[in-house]
Amino acid sequence: MSDDGIENVLVRDLERFVKNEAFMWGNNVAKSYFEPVEAYAESQWDFVQRFLNPHSINYTSTLELGFGHGRFSEKLANLSKTLVMADVNPENILFCTNRFKGKPWKILLNNGFDLRDISTESITFLFFFEVAVHLDLEIILSYIKEFGRILTPGAFGFVHHSNVANNPGADFRTHPHWRNFMSKEIFAHLCIHNGLDIVDQYLFDQGGPQADCFSLLRKPQ
Repeated sequence: MSDDGIENVLVRDLERFVKNEAFMWGNNVAKSYFEPVEAYAESQWDFVQRFLNPHSINYTSTLELGFGHGRFSEKLANLSKTLVMADVNPENILFCTNRFKGKPWKILLNNGFDLRDISTESITFLFFFEVAVHLDLEIILSYIKEFGRILTPGAFGFVHHSNVANNPGADFRTHPHWRNFMSKEIFAHLCIHNGLDIVDQYLFDQGGPQADCFSLLRKPQ
């Protein structure tokens, strides 16, 4: 098989995973998810900041990946000079375009597995909260490769992902809270093998006993 053929197979598989997993969080869950979690935004933000505060985060050019209805966007914008927002769901793009009308932020529709519209070494901090917990390992690996490209040397990336590694191959919707197959160790392995350092990791119980993990990665200087 030619290199082009291999690439086409990989892209086709990623597109299939995105189609199966990434479009469940749009207007259809506005009442059941997006509106209720707004009430917890402050406490969730404080929780994330307690994890991040020991580290010298440079928020100057921040990417918020998978922003949903934008409950953290104002907070990230207040810390940064440039905020870039990317989401796979066109409904979320429209919602946040209206919600943040007049804001000088860049809102991008991406394909759910790469960040081709973001320039190489242009992002000083990546924020990816409460989305990767549902994503297939292959999507996360594709994003990790992109993180290595878009982050500036020394920049940090924050990813909230699953720590559920039982029942491999199962539909993630059969797991409690729809946590997909991933673990603290697998995530670290994928980062290290793609040239990124793991600075800190923290397990907690949001999706079940130690079913969630905060990981802080960094691109070497």
